[in-house]
Amino acid sequence: MKRPRESEADGRADDIPESSRVRDVQHRSDGGMDDPLIECKHRIFLSHSGAQKDFVEILCEALENHGRFPFFDRRHSSLPKGESFPERILAAARQCQMGVVVVSEEYFMSKWPMIELDAFVQTRLKQEEQQSETKLKILPLFYKLSLAEFENEERRAAWYSKWEDLAKEDKRINISSWKDSLRQLKRFNGIEYHHNMSLMAYRDEIKDSICNEVPPDVKWDDSHVQGGAKLCQVIQEAISGIQPLKQYGVRVVGVYGVGGMGKTTLCKILCNKFCEKSHVKSSHVELGSKSSTELLKEVLKDLTNNDHDFVNGLIEDKCWDFLKATCKHKIFLAIDNVWPDPKSREEAKKYLKLGKEVHKESVVIVTSRALETLTSLGVSKKDCFAMPSLEKEDAEKLFLYHATSGNRVLNENDKHAIKKCIDLCYFSTGGHYLPLALKALGLQLGCIDKRPSEWVKALKEVKDFNPLKDEENPVFGILRTSFDSLKSTEQDLFMDLVVFTPMHSKVDEEGLSFGLMDWLAVVHNQSLQEIGNRVQRLKERGLVEDVDMGAQHVYMHDLYREFANLEASGKLKDLDFKKRKWAYYENSYPTECLKMMPSRGRWQNLTRFGIEEEWEEKPRRLERIKWSYLSDVVVLKLWCDGKHPGDLDLKGLRCLKSLDLVNVCPLDIRDGLQNLEHLVYFKWVFRNDVFLEKLPASLEVLLLEGSYRMFSLGSGVFDLCFNLAKLELRDCRAGNLDFRNCSSLQRLQLFDLHHPDLEACVSELSLDGLQDLSKLTVFRWKRRHFVDSWGSLDMWSPMWFNHRLQCQLPASLRVLRIVEDVSLRSDVFARCTKLRKVYLGLCRAESLDLRNCTSLESLEICNLYQSKEQSFIAVTEASLERLDDLTERDIGNPIKLPVSLEVLRAWSVRIPFVSGAFKLCVNLTKLELRNCVAGNYLDFRNCSSLESLEILGLHPISEGALVLSLDGLQDLRNLTVFRWKFYNVHDKVYSYELECQLPASLQVLEIYENVCLRSNVFARCTKLSELNLTSCHATSLNLRNCNALQRVGLEKVEGLRTLSGLSSSAATIEKLKVNGCDTLDRIPGLDQLVGLRDLRLRNLCSIRNLRLSKIGCLTNLEELYLDGTNVEHLEEDVPTLAAYWPRLKWGSLVNT
Repeated sequence: MKRPRESEADGRADDIPESSRVRDVQHRSDGGMDDPLIECKHRIFLSHSGAQKDFVEILCEALENHGRFPFFDRRHSSLPKGESFPERILAAARQCQMGVVVVSEEYFMSKWPMIELDAFVQTRLKQEEQQSETKLKILPLFYKLSLAEFENEERRAAWYSKWEDLAKEDKRINISSWKDSLRQLKRFNGIEYHHNMSLMAYRDEIKDSICNEVPPDVKWDDSHVQGGAKLCQVIQEAISGIQPLKQYGVRVVGVYGVGGMGKTTLCKILCNKFCEKSHVKSSHVELGSKSSTELLKEVLKDLTNNDHDFVNGLIEDKCWDFLKATCKHKIFLAIDNVWPDPKSREEAKKYLKLGKEVHKESVVIVTSRALETLTSLGVSKKDCFAMPSLEKEDAEKLFLYHATSGNRVLNENDKHAIKKCIDLCYFSTGGHYLPLALKALGLQLGCIDKRPSEWVKALKEVKDFNPLKDEENPVFGILRTSFDSLKSTEQDLFMDLVVFTPMHSKVDEEGLSFGLMDWLAVVHNQSLQEIGNRVQRLKERGLVEDVDMGAQHVYMHDLYREFANLEASGKLKDLDFKKRKWAYYENSYPTECLKMMPSRGRWQNLTRFGIEEEWEEKPRRLERIKWSYLSDVVVLKLWCDGKHPGDLDLKGLRCLKSLDLVNVCPLDIRDGLQNLEHLVYFKWVFRNDVFLEKLPASLEVLLLEGSYRMFSLGSGVFDLCFNLAKLELRDCRAGNLDFRNCSSLQRLQLFDLHHPDLEACVSELSLDGLQDLSKLTVFRWKRRHFVDSWGSLDMWSPMWFNHRLQCQLPASLRVLRIVEDVSLRSDVFARCTKLRKVYLGLCRAESLDLRNCTSLESLEICNLYQSKEQSFIAVTEASLERLDDLTERDIGNPIKLPVSLEVLRAWSVRIPFVSGAFKLCVNLTKLELRNCVAGNYLDFRNCSSLESLEILGLHPISEGALVLSLDGLQDLRNLTVFRWKFYNVHDKVYSYELECQLPASLQVLEIYENVCLRSNVFARCTKLSELNLTSCHATSLNLRNCNALQRVGLEKVEGLRTLSGLSSSAATIEKLKVNGCDTLDRIPGLDQLVGLRDLRLRNLCSIRNLRLSKIGCLTNLEELYLDGTNVEHLEEDVPTLAAYWPRLKWGSLVNT
């Protein structure tokens, strides 16, 4: 439910997506308000009226850039759509740590701001009454109302009167409580805005004050870490004593120690510490925990202000480019868990080389298990330190935290029992306690009992543990006890998570691919929720650190991964092969399977089996394995190099449920693996010529990927697939595919699908039976090498195929994405009443009729050929690109836009937007027209919700019509951003007119186009903060009413003689740039711009009466450019220049 728009200033604007990172730590206030509706994930609450929303949004962004993520009603995480907002606002106001009150006249005359203030004050009073240790802080910002005006009794009387009117409409309003809250507000020390200071300086003061009082919303909770302060102190002292490395340009410190010593914990604590420092961004990258691309994207999000959705869509090379280009500030980067292998060290070096791009005072920490690994990276040996060890007292606290869930109230008699426990985690070889061992043992004993006296009895069950045993890592003994205490089914789940996961089992940026949790649910025959609960129980036992069900990713310590891999390889336990449950061979010979024979004709305990060979390894002939001995195997994973001939006889694997093959071909593939009657998951990547004709009826998930179109599918390949729910085909060949028997199909994805006749330049492929798939919700058909999202076409593929979709799509469909040369029927969407998102690229259609798509929310069309008409019904977001083949008759059928439309992006659309195109668009909030065609004028007067308007290259229908005007802009009360630019410098030049005043709501105006402006175009723009005009026409510009200007840029404004009214923004203007305005002879009020930091007057050949001494009063100037401008200065001016502008950055800045 959206918050209603109100005629008063207290109405909240629509939500916009939050680009800030997700926070794992959520703190609750201890004021007694335990509201189950909302967890207190917002330490700061920004309370304001609608009139100050723009000021508050910039403040919010500044706080987000410093790791504080306030409750702000334009953030989706604060007010999610579809949920009731009153309860969320009240709960957030009561549970925050600081309530920021933007004081103004509108604030005290509006209902919701007063409700928020009352919630702050009454919560604070209750906390004081209860003598709570922590109390809600209230910070008043006297921005539009001075402290004296706030205390004025006449004003308060007017507020009281307004409250009485509000109380008549809402009986829940308690006027006496509001009056009390107003009185209480006075006692809180606030920050007042003075007219002699710039808005930027005011916001910086507010931001610094909030950051000093409220710690950042860290990504990791370090409250349970024992000895953390000591660890940080040791490393920070080391950092302060080292010099920047010449090789990397920043200070680099190395930390080494055995696994489980707490190196990763140290990195996270240091990230939190550096996050608290102003102007420092921090990031922790744990190598090996995710793919290199996923890790890089997280670093890019942490260290820059790039939009997160934008980052998610980048390839790895582009991520590095953007990171180097945009990360120029101070950073703290922790490169954790570097291994000695070349791949890990190369990845670490890439991050170290980033030091050349960032601020020289940045700090990088690198951790590894061995000192030699650090020095091989170029880290000086004197700057490497052994991981500090835990003191006994800290070890005891850490153990008790995990064993007692944080409850440390213990009897004196328990001390001896606790000492016995933590002594098991002390390893004399290194002379230290291992934090990971303390955690593992604590969680294990805590699950048995909460009483220390019972722990001693249970220590006898810590079997096979010997601290003197020469194992791969001494902590594995305790890890084994945790693992052995699990039920057999939970052990299988843990091994599946770590070792036997199929290749590339992850969710993509659209959330559509088959992820890890999906695979586990299929293999274990459980729902996603049941799998999530089981993984959560592994977390409670300490085997898993965290679970992200959305991204389907599980986080765990690298030692647990190492433990699982060693366990699967049989290296941790001297166990007879016939008793083994798991066997995994990574670049090793499966000796047991080749040389041993089971007693009963099968390895009856073995349920998981896998072989993985690197490409450069010598291939091993797997057909020598007696696969019939593995008849009880449930999960089989075979990844081999491209040279392997294949030919595996798998028909005896009667229990097999998951089959993951890479470059391996079963013997019985032609008959569809019919004997595998329990097979539910089949992923096959194969690079040789193969023909697949039949598939088993049990199959639920099928993922096939060929290479160079050598994977062929028979027309009846899916005849038996009644249970198939998810299907993905990549780079395969097929004629007609018949899906009519796939009655359970929910998700269908086709990438680079080709006809068997590779010699034909144009071939046809049809999909039959789609209309009968009553459960199909997602259908994607893409050419893999097409770069969409306004990108360009990659001509990598040497041949083109013309496919056809000669059926209607099913009624159940919700998401459709086609980026392929596909011919569509005009009635293809006739049944699609539930369709929500559509993307069409490279398609062909004589016409598209979407009138039955009443649930459509997002429509994107890119390169649609031969399209004559688009009929959009109930669309909330639409994108159009390159709708070609415009003819005379098309002009009579212009694009029809629906009343529901909220966002429209149109690129290179040749079907015209005529004057009435936006007649019904009362809900349109964002409009972008790029390289489009329009009539002689466009009427926006009905677009009452429009907030952002961007025009980049707008062309008239006919060559004779060179004048285009925009009507109704002055009536758009919500318009805050207006940009009008040319699209291509080589385009034909048209002239445009802006024959109206701009609206009062406008904050940002950018015009880079041949537009004629009236002298009073800015008469209403009292909120305008950023103004940039380039290549426009205007004889005079009056900025008298623009008293909120911060940045002004005028470049090559033809005919401009008079620029007046700058002095109205004397205290707020920070940057003034005037360049190439040949006819401008003076700038009145320039010497009054006391807040100016950046002044650039260039190529103003007609300027008169401008002397350096006259602008000497601009003492805040930091940058000054006067080249090509007629500036008078006397010899006596020169010695006093430094006195005029003490903050000025000298060098080549002044060229008079």
